[in-house]
Amino acid sequence: MQPRLNWLAREEAVIRVFRSTYGITCLVIGALVLTGLPQSALAQGWAADFYAAAGEDERRAVVDSLDLSAYSFEELHRALAHPPKKTEDVPTGLMHDFTRDQRRERFPFGLVVPDTYDASQAYPLVIFLHGTVSRAKPKRTRKQRSIGEDLLVEGVIQVFPAAWTEAKWWTPVQADNLARIVSQVQSVYHIDTDKIFLVGISDGATGGFYQSATNPGPYAGFVSVIGYPGVLKGSRVHLEENVFPINLRALKVLAFNTEGDALYPADKMKYFVDSFREMGIDIEMVVDPLGGHDINALKRAIPGISSFVKMIRRDPHPDTITWLYEAGSHLHRFRWLIIHELLPASERDSSLDHLQGMQPNDRTRGMIELAREGNTVVVNNHGVADYSLLLSPDQFDFAEPLILIENDVVIYQDRVKPSKRVLLDYAARDFDPRRLYGAELRIAN
Repeated sequence: MQPRLNWLAREEAVIRVFRSTYGITCLVIGALVLTGLPQSALAQGWAADFYAAAGEDERRAVVDSLDLSAYSFEELHRALAHPPKKTEDVPTGLMHDFTRDQRRERFPFGLVVPDTYDASQAYPLVIFLHGTVSRAKPKRTRKQRSIGEDLLVEGVIQVFPAAWTEAKWWTPVQADNLARIVSQVQSVYHIDTDKIFLVGISDGATGGFYQSATNPGPYAGFVSVIGYPGVLKGSRVHLEENVFPINLRALKVLAFNTEGDALYPADKMKYFVDSFREMGIDIEMVVDPLGGHDINALKRAIPGISSFVKMIRRDPHPDTITWLYEAGSHLHRFRWLIIHELLPASERDSSLDHLQGMQPNDRTRGMIELAREGNTVVVNNHGVADYSLLLSPDQFDFAEPLILIENDVVIYQDRVKPSKRVLLDYAARDFDPRRLYGAELRIAN
């Protein structure tokens, strides 16, 4: 039986499992070299330390220790694409831990791992974003709320992070925090990186819409429970990064609302759902005839969330991408597309005028729409001066020419040479064996 989860409750013995074992990396690699093991074994020894590192800095330290001349691109790619098996000797049940940002600020979270955890099996990861974020920062010594077994999804690993007044879900600091949590959990447990999901209730759903439209890369889907994206248009929400609904095309969305919700009536949510569908967003809405705006709505949604998690998988290298970018934003990238710079405001693309953000402004915008078939990529460029395509050997054939057609003109037709540096750089950033890139093709207009 799963333990009952008390939100950030203090326990006499706190299990700490998320700290890197990188300290002996150089000794391990050196010992392998002395034994004269084949290069494939050397690569696996290095990959074990890489995938045990809990943070990007530690992963880059592992990468920096490598003698790249000792490995071929293919060996490095193979080692990264097939991580070593995780250890079975890890804690299960309820745990508490925290991440730290660059300012050393602590971000606490709860973690529930099934008692039946099997390291040979890849587990979905579900991240629950709670409601009522206008509160003081939680302390480990204070019991804030109980989340019982009726809120646990069977057969998945679940994370319960915390938000508060100075760190609401719709901020970049929480985007960074969620990425750190995923990295930390993944360094210890066997996570299926194509099945990472966000679930948000009330304010958590508002944050889920923000995270899904601004940082969708890691996620397969998002479930909104008694949520309403219109909150992002309100005066009480200050957005450091604007939200463009069209960017929700990147993942699947499921919305649970209730007939008796006086705060966010189902009819108001349906307006957004219809608008989103017109934009090509894959969103499903379920209306519960019972209940109102409370935690019971989430309890009744758990079976639907469980089915959603079982059915949906992320495509790590989607053949079609749409990304709308605003000048001054930090949100340059989605999967294998990076936007570096827009055309001057005087050359703006007026076809984007109808695609307003949740908080409209007069900043310059640009958008890339791309579609891949085989080794051919067709790009519709709306006002972007400089962008990159990250090319994966799992998606493109590097032995054949790549053809890039931009706005009906062939602008590139040549073979692309794989790069060890590109492979390792983005592997350290993304920490995702299903998203590995072998070349970066930069296009400047």
